[in-house]
Amino acid sequence: MSKLISEQLLQYLETLERSLRMPPEQARPVVDEVRDDLLTHVQRRVERGQDESQAVAAAIEEMGPPEQLAAELRVTMPPMGHASVRVLRRAAAIFLTMFLLWVGWHVRAMDFGFSLPRAVAYGVLLTPIALLIWPDLIWRKNWMFTVVPTVVIFFLSVLVMSVGQTTYTVMEIDPQAAPVIPDVRKPSGGGIVGYSVLGMLLALTVYLFSQIQRRRQRWLAFGFSLLLVAAIEGPYAVEEYRYSQQLRQTQASLQTLKDERGSYPAEVPLEFLATPAFHYNSQADGTVYSLFWDRPLSPGYAIGYSSQDNRMWIND
Repeated sequence: MSKLISEQLLQYLETLERSLRMPPEQARPVVDEVRDDLLTHVQRRVERGQDESQAVAAAIEEMGPPEQLAAELRVTMPPMGHASVRVLRRAAAIFLTMFLLWVGWHVRAMDFGFSLPRAVAYGVLLTPIALLIWPDLIWRKNWMFTVVPTVVIFFLSVLVMSVGQTTYTVMEIDPQAAPVIPDVRKPSGGGIVGYSVLGMLLALTVYLFSQIQRRRQRWLAFGFSLLLVAAIEGPYAVEEYRYSQQLRQTQASLQTLKDERGSYPAEVPLEFLATPAFHYNSQADGTVYSLFWDRPLSPGYAIGYSSQDNRMWIND
C-alpha cells in the first residue's frame, strides 16, 4: 500500500482515537479493530479490481466520519474506564469468581455423580457476574443496558426461590442399624421452581453472550464458562471414579466373607477393604453393612454406602 494511502488511514485513525476521549489503554483496542475493518474493506475492493487509492477512499467513506464513528462507539463502551478503576474491576471480577468457585466446590461435595442441570447452573451463576465486572469487554449497547436486565433477572431468581419454599432436616441415630437414606445417585428433580430459576439464568447468560460485540471475546467468554464448570466437575469426577472402583473391590471381599460365615462380620481386617480410607460398620445381625469414605477433595464430607438396596448418601 502506498505511502499516501497509509497516511490517509493513519490520519483517519488518529482523529478517531482523539474523538473517542478515552484512556489510551481503552481506546487502542477499539482503534485497532477499526483499522482491521478498514484494511479488510480495502483488500476486498482491491481484489475486485478497484484502484488502491479509490478503495481506501471508499472504505473510509463507508465507515463514516471519524467523529461520528467515535460518538457511536462511545455508547458501546463500558463506563469507569480510568486505569485505576479498571484494575479494581479486574480484581473484583477475579475475587468474585474465586469466591463463587469456592462455594460451588463445596456445593458439589454434597452430591455424588455428574448432573447436567447442576453443571449448567455453575456456568450460568458464575459467568454473568464475571462478564459484567470485567472491564475489557466491548458491548453492543451501553454497559448499563446490560446491567439492568441482569439485576432484574437475579432479583426474580431470588424471589422465585424464596416463594413457597420450606426446608427441614430429620435425623435418626441408631448405632445398631444401617442408615435409611435416599440414594443420591438417582436423579432428583429440582421441581418447577429450580428449573425456572435455571432457565432465567441461562437466558441471561445467552443474552450477555449476544451483547458482546467481538466474536473472539464471545468465544473466550464461552470457554471461560466451560473452564469454570470443568474446574469443579473434573476433580470430583476423578475422585468418584476412584471411589467406585474401590467400592466394587470392597463389596466383592465382604461378599466372600459373608459366603464363608453366613453373615457380615462386626469388624473386618483392613486387607478386606480396598483402601484404609473406608470405615466399616454393620448391623448386629450381620445382614447389612455400611461404608464411609472421607472425600479427599473435601475432608468435611464423606460418602456413605449401605448394602441395603445399594443406597448412597453424603455426610457433612
